Amino acid sequence: MTADTTPDWLADLTAIPADMAARVIAWMPEMTLDGYQAFLNMMYHYTLGSEARLRHAAAHTSHDALRALYLELADEEAPHYLLASRDLATFQSTPTATTPPEVAAFQHIWDAATAADELVWLGALYALESVGDHLGTAAHAAMTRLQLRPEQATFVLVHLEADEEHGALCAQLARTHGSLDPASLLSGARRAGDAWVEMHRCILGGGAS
Repeated sequence: MTADTTPDWLADLTAIPADMAARVIAWMPEMTLDGYQAFLNMMYHYTLGSEARLRHAAAHTSHDALRALYLELADEEAPHYLLASRDLATFQSTPTATTPPEVAAFQHIWDAATAADELVWLGALYALESVGDHLGTAAHAAMTRLQLRPEQATFVLVHLEADEEHGALCAQLARTHGSLDPASLLSGARRAGDAWVEMHRCILGGGAS
């Protein structure tokens, strides 16, 4: 597909991850070690539910290719909450007992989608798995500034690497299936993107207890 034939919905979709990244990158110079620990706590709670969310989408999609993607990602994402927990442990900290409201808000977006607007899930995944392409340089600079040891940054490092492959898979399927319901695809990407940005606002505040 050439630039001249790119549909408006696809152009709009591809702009979303860059916007998400730009909003969070603007906060990174203000991140402290407390803010980084708050981020790890947020990511623990967010990824704790990743496998269940993806298996739910797999069970309700009508497309075999999307089902295969969701199940593949469910297997890969299942242990990622442990990465955040282990990173927190290097600061002698543990995840909070309660789910942050920002994570609950994201969960609501996912749960509200149905078979009738199922491309919300694909749009959300596209946004979430593609944003890493725009974060690498800024994330590495922030980790260097905070003098993080490698064992304190495994969650970030693993996701920056994994998101490159996952983002490409989601982009391919978005191009293939998006024209079936571009409104739901874009809604999922935008709403998930906004929720993801709100989850990262924690880097401006205190740490996990």
